[in-house]
Amino acid sequence: MTVTQAPGRHLGQGLSLLAAFAMVLAGIAMTCPASAASAPSFVKKGARYQSIRTNLKAKQWTPAGEALREDGGCPGDDDRCSYSEARECSGTGLGFCNMVWRHKDGTLLVITAVGETDLKVHGKHIK
Repeated sequence: MTVTQAPGRHLGQGLSLLAAFAMVLAGIAMTCPASAASAPSFVKKGARYQSIRTNLKAKQWTPAGEALREDGGCPGDDDRCSYSEARECSGTGLGFCNMVWRHKDGTLLVITAVGETDLKVHGKHIK
């Protein structure tokens, strides 16, 4: 295989242009905002929610607060509603409840917990 170059151009000029282009792309990448937080690896199915809650607070996550709770989304007589992050708690069946957390970068983490008193993590996703 032979390398050809345009008349009047040196191979070094092409490499210099490529290097300049790479530097521009690197500069653009550095000015883009960091990606959103990902779901913490310690939030695992079957884990005790109270332990997860303590760890989340230590990792710059905060309960989303009652302001995001829709009317009727958490009945007042439900003990799980004492958590300000509780949303959409079911009153029947296994007792699923979504727990919404906000990271300092604005990312929302939704943990689906199950149970009435000793809550366990059932699932998680990032919004």
